[in-house]
Amino acid sequence: MQPNYTTTLTSSGSTPWKQTAWWVSPFALGIAVYSSIGTWQIDITMDDVTRTFPDPISSAPVVFQSSQLGTGSNLAAGTGNAIGWIITPIGAWRLTAASTGAGVNATAVGLQAGIG
Repeated sequence: MQPNYTTTLTSSGSTPWKQTAWWVSPFALGIAVYSSIGTWQIDITMDDVTRTFPDPISSAPVVFQSSQLGTGSNLAAGTGNAIGWIITPIGAWRLTAASTGAGVNATAVGLQAGIG
């Protein structure tokens, strides 16, 4: 798979969702965050973000933090550069910046194993 880059954030907010190939077994997604930002986190969802198969309970994707996956991830919210993994199948991921300042930015890149 080609590296899947997020939009660079220069202020607080979230990047667009990046879909995964959740059906690949075993599921393995590596994510690196390049950041000079105050605080960031990786959001995940089990929902179909294209809404082709909408969640019957919610009109928008239900958002969790990657740290909520327990042993399925080692990506917790942070500051500065970081790299980690997610091994629990997820539908999509995105980068969210909680705080920023002048001249700072954050970008994330994901690589998923098992697909070409």
